[in-house]
Amino acid sequence: MTMHDQLIRILSRHRGEVDRHYPRPLPLHVITQLLQQEEAPDKPAPDQSALIETLHELEAKGEIVSGPGKCFCMAPPSLVIEADSMLNARFLGDRAYLAAVHQHLDSSIEAEDCCLNSPLDPAQARQRLARVGVSLKTWDDLLRALPSPTTPSPLALRHASWNRDPFQLFDWIEHYKPSTATTQPHRWLELFHAEDVSSHLLRLPDHTLLWKIENLFYEITPDVAVLAMFALDREDGRPLLIPWQEATGILDLREIQLPAAYARLLWALSEPAPETWRSRIVRARNRPLVRAALNRLGLEI
Repeated sequence: MTMHDQLIRILSRHRGEVDRHYPRPLPLHVITQLLQQEEAPDKPAPDQSALIETLHELEAKGEIVSGPGKCFCMAPPSLVIEADSMLNARFLGDRAYLAAVHQHLDSSIEAEDCCLNSPLDPAQARQRLARVGVSLKTWDDLLRALPSPTTPSPLALRHASWNRDPFQLFDWIEHYKPSTATTQPHRWLELFHAEDVSSHLLRLPDHTLLWKIENLFYEITPDVAVLAMFALDREDGRPLLIPWQEATGILDLREIQLPAAYARLLWALSEPAPETWRSRIVRARNRPLVRAALNRLGLEI
């Protein structure tokens, strides 16, 4: 069993102490101990870097969610289908619900399989799944729900004031500057105290992200910052280039940070390439959806 499968089993098995309907968030050190207990006594402890990378992959795929204090738990259960067909439906999230989904949808596939077929139509399936607390969505629903690249509005920033001068805390900071023929990491440039701050989007050495309006600073979340990065790219007419070998379906995402909702969709529509999970293999039937999501971000393929 892979670490991927072990983590899903561990996080789905540990339930809330008061309400068993909900999975219990587990801190990283507890997850490490539980993984070790599943291994043979003579095997070494799980590699921490591999464990964290696998947790990040599961989160990107929409299988788990993370919270404060490096805690993780299973995501709410959902079933994703293609348009109006119940063939090749994909289950995501809390596996404690998986057997009930198979049962309620009259699936002919083994109850542990996350890909299933049902003789029901989507309306019937949605009604039955609602009884057990599982949502039914289409890939098009997920695509339409993706947020558009945008810069933070004054209304969204009204409670995010950051009342310190970053240059009084650090000798240098970084600002995001779109430029032609560069990758996303190389668009973050160092900025020293004597230089003018010409970008709205700033990153401090401790990874705090700020949005600057005139002489005021506002702290923003990583997801807001990523959406702003794509908006700035679009405003400057300097889109990021994403390598995609459409003949083989390999999409190289190693040099790009995606908004969380986009990452969940793309990871669910693809499989990891052998060398790294951040290079994705997209099957032919999923490529139109993946292309539509990338186009919505303004990426150049």
